[in-house]
Amino acid sequence: NTGSILVTVQVVPVRACFEVSKHEGKVPFEVIFTSNCSTGTISKYRWDLNGDGVYGDSVSPNINYKYSSPGTYTVSLEVTDNQGVVDIFADTITVTSE
Repeated sequence: NTGSILVTVQVVPVRACFEVSKHEGKVPFEVIFTSNCSTGTISKYRWDLNGDGVYGDSVSPNINYKYSSPGTYTVSLEVTDNQGVVDIFADTITVTSE
């Protein structure tokens, strides 16, 4: 006798996520971004810290950044897995004048 079982393997989807040390503060305002809540097999991290499309550190899952000008900033993290699947997560930082 022989038997067979169908096994379906599903890839764990990559999900971008980050936590912020503080969402609001006065200039100069230093923020720590940690992406420990991101899931999947992540091969690349890309940070847009100013909402201007200019990416900062592109390899680190965690990053510190100091804002020197008042404003409302959209921060985004783009993660990519080893299959090229991409996910993006964004949050807002508000920096006020002294």
